[in-house]
Amino acid sequence: MSQNYIPQIVIQTKPYITVSAKGVSNGLSNTFNDSADFGPDTLLNAIAPNQYGSPYTQTAGIQEAVNYVQNNGGGLVFIKSGTYTIGSTTWVSITQGNIKIKGESKYSTIITNPSQSIFAVNASNVEISDLTLENAGQYFILTQPASSGQVLEHLYYHDLNIIGGNKIGTGQFMFIDPYPSTTLGAVDFKHVLLENIYINTEGKTGGNEIIDFLYMQPFNFRVKNVYINNSSGPALATGLNGGELMFENLMIEAGVILLGASNNPAYIEFDRLRPPPYISSTVGLVQIQLAQSTNGYMPMYLRISNSRDIYVIAQVNGNPYPLIEMLEVDNIQIANPNIANLIYNVVAKVMRVSGVAYPYNFGSAFPGIGQSAPGIVIPPLSTSANLSIELSDIILGYPNNNEGNAAIIGLNGPALNTVTQKYSVKISGVFPLSQSAVRFAVNGTVYPDFASAVLANPSLFYAFEIDAIDSASGIYYKSKVVPGMSVSTPSVPSSGTVAQNTNPYPVDVYISGGSATQVQVTRSGTTYTLWSSSTATAIPPLLVHLGAGDSITITYSTAPSWTWLPSL
Repeated sequence: MSQNYIPQIVIQTKPYITVSAKGVSNGLSNTFNDSADFGPDTLLNAIAPNQYGSPYTQTAGIQEAVNYVQNNGGGLVFIKSGTYTIGSTTWVSITQGNIKIKGESKYSTIITNPSQSIFAVNASNVEISDLTLENAGQYFILTQPASSGQVLEHLYYHDLNIIGGNKIGTGQFMFIDPYPSTTLGAVDFKHVLLENIYINTEGKTGGNEIIDFLYMQPFNFRVKNVYINNSSGPALATGLNGGELMFENLMIEAGVILLGASNNPAYIEFDRLRPPPYISSTVGLVQIQLAQSTNGYMPMYLRISNSRDIYVIAQVNGNPYPLIEMLEVDNIQIANPNIANLIYNVVAKVMRVSGVAYPYNFGSAFPGIGQSAPGIVIPPLSTSANLSIELSDIILGYPNNNEGNAAIIGLNGPALNTVTQKYSVKISGVFPLSQSAVRFAVNGTVYPDFASAVLANPSLFYAFEIDAIDSASGIYYKSKVVPGMSVSTPSVPSSGTVAQNTNPYPVDVYISGGSATQVQVTRSGTTYTLWSSSTATAIPPLLVHLGAGDSITITYSTAPSWTWLPSL
């Protein structure tokens, strides 16, 4: 039989192409569902099954099987149980779509390449599953467009074990666009799912991250049910030019998360992010680091929800500190008593923190709640920003008896005299407001209450509002402090004369007494009668709200008294 002969049964009845670690020429037969078409003794660059002999394949027959399927319009390459070693100068390349590579079991089908990458994907509609990829010298799976403007979509990598790495390489599971575009909407990865993946690098990545998302604008890119243990470098890193990236049910035993973005809005979301259960001070913490950019600003929208033992921090503890568009942190449990701060030296133009439970005693030196409770520390910025911070329903333990300077939140002014940094802060829900060591700190000074801090630093605040229940005493607090907002009560003008609110904010006018027949308010050119009497009589206690630019007119025979106050 000629080695170029292709049995008709392979094309007509066989549902997939198989690869065996045993070798085609070692007695394996071409029977339905029980044969191998390619193996380690396959002829190098064979174009069909059953072509074997010297020079032998450099990929244990996997590349030849992929080529054959690609040349026939796509299909499934089924890799039987066994260990497959890729040659030192090559890797398995997927350049055309509609390809599925599936192992017999992710526990028994093992592919390794200690010198080079294992897979390189440059095509759409590719599925890789049920494999163990072990000790890659460079990349476990490198996925990247092959040309400028190419969009890779419908990629599904799942049920994989990623083990080890190589000290001289990176061992990365990488998605990268070598032809990055900064144009908004220039999507390069679309509809991608990484699911059910176990990663343990065994400390062999040489300080590099294990998963990379670089120079890309992804759309509908999800990472779900993934475990990462990378004791020799970061767990994952992003360098997005925009787009969206979503993580769900991510457990990280070792390795930080490093996030960066530039050029266009990038949306990154973590749902159910956590470490393994807390055991000791050396484990049980997920650190999310925000990268340092030229002026600190990154167009990033970051949301972390339904998670445990997380810590958001600046990658570099120095100017310029990270400033992003939005940071939302909600439904967080802190079970590790060694966590120092929930958010440290990171700020967003809009920051919302809600539903944080921390049951332990806390207290250490300012800043932050301290050594053993979550706090928020906002750094001095190198670029101007107006910042809105909302905190709600944060449950804390009790302060340590020897600590008087713990703080729920610590704010700072700008790093440069040429920039402005102003805050609007709102606290609502349930808080431990009356605990003696709970404080509010501004520019390193700890204040005994929120109002004192705001009024002592009027140039830093637009407003501070509290609408909360003290979890320690059960007392309900509701107030608003607006530094610099004051109103002088004008004289009551003559009867029928207009008095206008010329302040840039609303006021409340308290009126009573006198002898009058009518009180009217004019707003946006329309006049409304708020009170009237057919005969002149004393005005009962009346509260009139005037927006900026509104006016009030009182018709009277005897002038009433009134008081103008800022409307909060």
